[in-house]
Amino acid sequence: MESISSEDYRSFLIREGLFHINHDILESSITGYAIAANKEQLDIYIEELQKIKKHLK
Repeated sequence: MESISSEDYRSFLIREGLFHINHDILESSITGYAIAANKEQLDIYIEELQKIKKHLK
């Protein structure tokens, strides 16, 4: 993963469909678990991802 370009990584996310919208709910395509059901929940999810981002190179 570290050697993949940003463009290729974006293509990977789109191609593999790691998430999708199902009846207005953002879900994980792999598990089917709901991630966010509205914009406020999505903002909270993004905030949590930003916290994780601090721990990556």
